[in-house]
Amino acid sequence: MKVKSYLYLLLSYLVALLGSYLCFIELNKHLDILLATLIADIVCTIIIFIFSVIANNSSIYDPYWSLIPPFILILWMKKLNRNSYVEYLIFAVYLFWSLRLTLNCLIAWKGLKHEDWRYQYFRNKTGKYYWLVSFLGIHFFPTLIVFLSMLPIYFGFRHEGRLIIQLYVFGVCLGIGSVIISLLSDIVLYKHRNSDKAHTSIRTGLWKFSRHPNYLGELLFWFSNCLIGLSYNINNYFTIAGFIAMVLLFNLYSIPAMEKRLLQRKPDYQEIINTIPRLLPIKFNSHQKRD
Repeated sequence: MKVKSYLYLLLSYLVALLGSYLCFIELNKHLDILLATLIADIVCTIIIFIFSVIANNSSIYDPYWSLIPPFILILWMKKLNRNSYVEYLIFAVYLFWSLRLTLNCLIAWKGLKHEDWRYQYFRNKTGKYYWLVSFLGIHFFPTLIVFLSMLPIYFGFRHEGRLIIQLYVFGVCLGIGSVIISLLSDIVLYKHRNSDKAHTSIRTGLWKFSRHPNYLGELLFWFSNCLIGLSYNINNYFTIAGFIAMVLLFNLYSIPAMEKRLLQRKPDYQEIINTIPRLLPIKFNSHQKRD
């Protein structure tokens, strides 16, 4: 059953990538690269959404977040003639990030019969309007957020000036470090879930210093993305809007939703909230709850 599920997922993304690329080729004859990419990205999302509806499972979209950006990046590199070691190193960081997150997603996925608990919540809450909510909130909105978060790289590639090498190196190192943070968090979490302490809250590894080190790693990756983009042109500060949206998404929805679930499932999680910082491993007040 799981093999069939993976084959269905593979077919979905092959069709979506092919369809969106053909769309981009045609659009780019008439439109700017950025607008053509955005429309092709939306077309790709719509195709995945169709496969989600057919399978009656919105989790078909889950790999999209990490799988599509490297394709967009290599497309920009090709179209904007950015083919030096500087750009290939950026692509390597993206690929490292994508492989980690995509593999983590695929390992955790239990197949077509399994749908993420967040989506199940939306399904139960919205009833007959679920697929409209799924398209707008689960498919289209994340696609838009990720696309906006990639803009620092696009506008960086468009700039012909001198690279700020110190900022570039720091951004690349932070990008690599962010993926390592997420990877180490994943490994510890996986071991905990498969141990005899799985019913309790995790308190080992990086989870001793942050309640959500995996989310912290993800946000640091997108921050590094901003730094790399700004290293091409420091005046492109407006491109950090995507990163700000990403921070808001995690802090206003992802983390609160996860913590509400953990409070229901882990009897000791309130103690974790009271003693471990929410995201950044910083202790603001030693006599009060850290957050």
